[in-house]
Order: sequence, then structure tokens, then C-alpha cells
Amino acid sequence: MPRMNQRRPIDGTVTSEVREYLNALRALVNATGLSDNAVAGEMGHSPGYLSKLLSGDQMVFDRALSLHAATCRLIGRAPISRHELVRLHYKAACSSPARYMKEHKRTAEKTGPAGKHLPVPSPRGDRQVPASSSATRSELFLADLLHQEGRETPQTLEILHAGADVLGPPEVADVMANLRHRGEEVLADDFAQIYGREQDKSDVIHAARDLLDPYGLPSMASRLLTAAMSRSRAGNAS
Repeated sequence: MPRMNQRRPIDGTVTSEVREYLNALRALVNATGLSDNAVAGEMGHSPGYLSKLLSGDQMVFDRALSLHAATCRLIGRAPISRHELVRLHYKAACSSPARYMKEHKRTAEKTGPAGKHLPVPSPRGDRQVPASSSATRSELFLADLLHQEGRETPQTLEILHAGADVLGPPEVADVMANLRHRGEEVLADDFAQIYGREQDKSDVIHAARDLLDPYGLPSMASRLLTAAMSRSRAGNAS
């Protein structure tokens, strides 16, 4: 029975973000003291399923959460918070967006339509559309976010917080514009509140500018800036 020291090595060509994420996943398995096969069984999946997750061959958000849940159940504690694992997931995915967007779409075809139909809304104004690599990063994040429809609120909020930490201002504007375009007003407002309250003022201003031009969304830009101002007022009050 394969054990921890018989895992496939991590590909030496992966980004440092991917390596950090895979090491976190492996640490979750190690914390149980069980073989990889046994942990896969606790997850309700085949050993090959877990092997691909730990090697980086597959990188799907829900699978990482399944491993985290199994580890916490087995040892009665969380070696790493779920929020931190989600953040590492998006850092890794966004460091190799084309590869992992392809993986996500392949998985979405098997599990449902959530990851489909994700073109960026037509921008307005004279500024250029964000670079294709940026669009892919935001599409990957948006696909996972929309896949959470109907699921518990804490999980959705964890994704929004991770996106705020990982995505740059043009990508944040891209996501908000897509959410608004799809009628996901609540998600768009939640993301605006989280990003505006947690990120540097210069990044918030940049994202607000992108919402104005090219996307022509002054109301969304206002929500971002209002969230940032409320943080400043709270800081002055303390």
C-alpha cells in the first residue's frame, strides 16, 4: 500500500505558488498519520483521485475542501484554516491560469453548467480590455464563485476573501462587472465590501477607475470607494 514517501514528486517546473499549495495539501494528509490510500477512503474517493490532487495533476477547489474536511474529522482539529487553504488554492491557480482554467472547465462539464458561459461583458470607453492572462485569472475565480450557488454562505465568503487577496485591481473590476452582468447583485456588493475594506486604498481606487472605464459601472465604483471610506472612518474612530 503506497504511503507518504511513495508519492509522485512535485513537478520541478511548477510555480512557487503551486508548490506551496501542494505542500499544504500534503501536510493535511500527513497530519492524519494514515496512508494516502486510507485518507482517500475517508474522503470517499479512490487513491488515484487523491494522488492527482497531491501531485498537482488536478486542482479543483471542492476536492481540496474535501481533503480538509476529512483531516479535521480524523484528528479533531484544523492543521490549517480553511480560509488559508482557499487563499493558497487561488494563489496557485492564478499563477498558472490557463492550465487550471482548462482543468476547471473539464470538471464543470461533469458536474454541471456553473463554469460555462463566462465571457467578459463588453467594455465601454477608450481604455483597452484587460490582458488575456488577466481575463483568464478572473474567469477561473468567477467560475468557482458561481459554482457555489445554493451552497452555504461561509464557503462563498471564503472564496470572495481569497479573491480579494489574490486578484489585482483590473481582475477585481472584471469579476464585479461579470457579476453585475449576470444579475448577481448581492455577490457583487459583497465582493465590493470585502475588497474595499481589506485592500490598499490605491488598489481600491484603481479597481474603481476600471469599473468606470472600460466597464461603465459608476454605481459599482461607488460601492468600492464607500467601503474603503467606511474602513477609514472606523480606523479614525478607534
